[in-house]
Amino acid sequence: MPLFRANERNAVESIARLTYCNPLDAEFTERERSILGSDYVPHGAVWSLRAETYPENPALAQLAVISERIAGDTRARLLRGASANSGELTLYAYCVIYALYQRYADQLHQVHVAPAHGRRRVTCYQRFSRDVQHFLV
Repeated sequence: MPLFRANERNAVESIARLTYCNPLDAEFTERERSILGSDYVPHGAVWSLRAETYPENPALAQLAVISERIAGDTRARLLRGASANSGELTLYAYCVIYALYQRYADQLHQVHVAPAHGRRRVTCYQRFSRDVQHFLV
């Protein structure tokens, strides 16, 4: 039995690609559209780092929810003894990485907009480390 449900497979593969895809590349938008379907809202292609509050790509919040759900559901299946091949485990790991990045994006963003923060301990590190242990160890 495959690790992912048939209706999850496309989203899992697309989220995995988003993890290392250039957000300025057309593929990123194609993957967003593939995952969100009719819920996809077109947005500008310009991504830049700004110190002030910036309008966020509306798809990111939706993708964060989807990746969190898939990561949690997949972890539960693995704990119940579901078998998985190496390719499925790799896809799961990428989905977890994407979910955790989105979970901590605001705190990580502060390191860029306030360089003094980069010289201090990142306050979310302990929680991030526990989350990695929870999902991947």
